[in-house]
Formats: sequence, C-alpha cells, structure tokens
Amino acid sequence: MRMVHNPRSSSSPRRLSFQEAPPQLYKPAAPRERGTGANGMKTSVPCPGCDGRFPRLEGPTHAYLTASPGCWARFGQALALHYSDHRYWPAHQLLTDAYSLQHSRGSDHRALRSAHVHLGALYAQLRLGQPEARVIAIRRALSECDFQELSYAWRAPSASIADVDLSEPRAHLATVERFARAVLSDWSEHHDLARKLCET
Repeated sequence: MRMVHNPRSSSSPRRLSFQEAPPQLYKPAAPRERGTGANGMKTSVPCPGCDGRFPRLEGPTHAYLTASPGCWARFGQALALHYSDHRYWPAHQLLTDAYSLQHSRGSDHRALRSAHVHLGALYAQLRLGQPEARVIAIRRALSECDFQELSYAWRAPSASIADVDLSEPRAHLATVERFARAVLSDWSEHHDLARKLCET
C-alpha cells in the first residue's frame, strides 16, 4: 500500500462529505420509471456496484460510485430519513461507509480513495469499536492521501441496500448493521490493509 500526502489548496472549493452535507442535498429527486413488464409490473435491473435489484429508473447517479439510478435513489431515501428523523441518525456513519465502500468499484482515482477511506472507517467501527470522533479523524486523514489500485478484487457482494429496512427506526438500525457487517465481510481479504489504514 502506498499513501501519498496530497494536501488540498486552501483556495480550492471544499466538497461536502456525506456527513457534512445538509439534508436537502440528499432528498431524493422523483426518478421517472423507464419500463414495466408484460404484466404491468415495474421491471428491475441489477446495480453494477452491489448486484441488488432495483426499479429501472431514469434519475441521477453518483459521479464515481458505481450505483444504478434505482440503487442511488434508495440510498437517498435512507439519508433523507437520517436527516429528517433523529431516531434514524445513529445508523448514518455505518450506512454511508458501507454503501460507499461497496460501490467504490471504478478505476477513477476518486473511487480508489473512496474505497480506502470507507474501508478504514468501517473497520474502525465494526472491528475496533472506535468512537465516532476517532472514525471521523481516520476518514479525514485518509481523504488527504492518494492510493494505488488494490492488489486483488473483493468478492461478489452478499447484501445490498435493498436489504435495509426504511419503515421504522429500530428495524432500520438493525438491518443497517447487518448490511455493514456483510459488506466488511465481503472485503475480508483486505482486512490487513484496513488495520493499517486505521493506524493513520
């Protein structure tokens, strides 16, 4: 693993992180359905990042996370709950780290950095039991580094955000934790790297 310190210029515009962005940025737009099956039911398509199946939609996607419009819309719905109802907020860090890690599949340098940042943060929470302040510090430190491509790919995803309950807070918190643990388990070959990232 090679990390290169890359301090940002004070004059460059600052990008908001998932944690810092105001709620309205994550209020999902109303995506438009693109197709229905022969029986009039909505068709679904797999997301290239998580293999979960979501409605076929025309809508926004992320600049470098490999998420389908339907998957990205569901993530936006979850974030809207986090920002609008404090009972959902405790799931915020786990969900954003797990979702971002799972969908950081591209070769874009931003996706490579995202994979390392969120792998370290997720490992710090679930394996090391680090407090929120330490997790935020790890995330910020890693976001200032550049990374080489991972030496080998991670396994096929075993869960997706489709498995996360959005109906009520208790079920949401439980299913987010299961989802996050599944994502981290999918990255088990990279846990040595994750430990090193947490030493940052």
